[in-house]
Amino acid sequence: MEKTFPVPTKFHAPKDVNEARRQANICERAETLFQTGYTMEEVFGGGGMTFKVVAEDGHGYEVNTIFNECCCPSFENDGDCKHRIAVALEVAREAAQVAALEEENRWWLEAGFESRPLYC
Repeated sequence: MEKTFPVPTKFHAPKDVNEARRQANICERAETLFQTGYTMEEVFGGGGMTFKVVAEDGHGYEVNTIFNECCCPSFENDGDCKHRIAVALEVAREAAQVAALEEENRWWLEAGFESRPLYC
């Protein structure tokens, strides 16, 4: 069974197996980017839709989530990159957490509670 990646990618169609493998490696790297020293910072004035992905050495690239673009060379050359994919994964993860909390709160309200009980 083929593994489906959790967010859409924008890579150009691979020309050969080596390019397909390289794209898969970029996706794998993106999945763990923020656990390996990179950080994601919201860009002031970006309306919550522009983030700077910063490496441990301080260099970084801006990712725009409205246009699904990154300013790095890999995005320019390949149509996608680890920075844009990592941001998309993080945004999707945060949205899923918010949706789960909203669903839980809805359940408590429908069960007759005025608010969700606090746990000790």
